[in-house]
Amino acid sequence: MRVFSLYAHRVYSIVPDLVLDVVDDFDQARHLAHQILRQPPVPLAVEVREDARLLFSLDRNGVSWPARGETVQSPAGLEPDQLL
Repeated sequence: MRVFSLYAHRVYSIVPDLVLDVVDDFDQARHLAHQILRQPPVPLAVEVREDARLLFSLDRNGVSWPARGETVQSPAGLEPDQLL
């Protein structure tokens, strides 16, 4: 069984304001990350982790920042410079 944890940050801090655990469904974890970013007050970022390993973080502009060494893409599959 896979467990994904979502950490919402509303201020620049290593301590998250909100932590959610989602069991066994990566698509649901990604969807919830997007939903969290739409709720006021808008968080700066949401991190999605599996077993304490960062999978990606999503910022309030909708840009997904994966773990180091991977390509950066927005949820729509656009590169960050295409979002401007």
